[in-house]
Amino acid sequence: MSNIPLLLAWRYIRGSYTHLSIATMSFICFLGIILATFALSLVLCIMSGFEQETHKKLRSMHAQIIIRAHGQEIDATQLTNVIIKEFPQVQSVSPVATAQIMLQSPQTNDLSSIVMIKGIDPHAFNEDLQSKLIASVTKTRNLALLLEQNGILIGKAIAQNLHVVPNDQISLVFAKDPSKARKKISLSQQQGKITGTFRTGIEEFDEGLIYCSLDFFKELFPTIGVTQINLELNENANEKKMITQLKQRTNLQVYSWQELYPALVSALKLEKYAMFFILALIILVASMNIISVLFMQITNKKADIAILRAMGCPVNSIQRIFYLFGFILTISGSLIGLFLAFISGLLLQTYPFIQLPDTYYVSHLPVAMSVEIFVLVFVVTLLLATFAVWLPTRSIKKMNVATILRFEG
Repeated sequence: MSNIPLLLAWRYIRGSYTHLSIATMSFICFLGIILATFALSLVLCIMSGFEQETHKKLRSMHAQIIIRAHGQEIDATQLTNVIIKEFPQVQSVSPVATAQIMLQSPQTNDLSSIVMIKGIDPHAFNEDLQSKLIASVTKTRNLALLLEQNGILIGKAIAQNLHVVPNDQISLVFAKDPSKARKKISLSQQQGKITGTFRTGIEEFDEGLIYCSLDFFKELFPTIGVTQINLELNENANEKKMITQLKQRTNLQVYSWQELYPALVSALKLEKYAMFFILALIILVASMNIISVLFMQITNKKADIAILRAMGCPVNSIQRIFYLFGFILTISGSLIGLFLAFISGLLLQTYPFIQLPDTYYVSHLPVAMSVEIFVLVFVVTLLLATFAVWLPTRSIKKMNVATILRFEG
């Protein structure tokens, strides 16, 4: 008895193709569900890909947690000892010093290239700089070797603007003591050797950032100490909890790299949510088609419904027939749509043939597929379909069995 509603639902689906209007509406409903789930799941995968790749790109240029002292110098040695001793979740600690500097190419007297110079400890530096090197004086990507003595690493855009390559000498022009306010600024000059060029894909870094060792930085700016401490956490560490604990312990500025780009991070999340709700309307439209199909099917099967009720079949069992009718269309259509989205995502991951302009942080259309996305789309489709199926089946209770059997039976 429990299989009768399913058998009748399947029979009604197969038999609906003998009625052109019902068959057409069923096909439109089925195709609409396929297209809706396909579009929604694929767009969510693409938006997640944009979010992950943008985060990955920006994350590679910044430490996971940054500590600053409101623009003041930091006792790096003491703070490092405290962090290593009291916070075992910290994987690495890297001191950083920064200043503004002008670059002058040997081929010109132009001093218009003003960049930020970042002094780092090459043995402890925890940003992914090695993978961004595109040219160097040696075959190795070891930062300790590249930043020996007066070695510097510059962005690709800077190298192109100044027409320099690795192994060239470049003049570093700077104020020896920029912390003191003076009416006249005396500039000093120091030669640096370009030992490598890097490309991050982010314009502000490729055009305005160079790296040197902390020892060389202290030669250039003996009055400027470490102003920033970069931290990397273990894989299972709680970042937000760690930031709170570090603030309480050090009484310094402690923040995540994401706080450097609040507008961008919020915009990526907002775009993903907005696209989800907009494309979910397609599923809603497809669900409206289910309502139309079921109303037509119930009207067409009034005689069958009346006979079943006259034979003592409960109303709930009859309603279950049309529930199954709608859910078979919904589930089969959504599974096909999700499968097509999965295949399309695999093709875009394997063959990234859609190129993006330089305004984006990625060169090709990114796709990040996950089980959560497909499950979310499937659940949303089922929820909307449940309402669409429930609405027309209520009319079964209001049917007058005697009238139907007398005039239509």
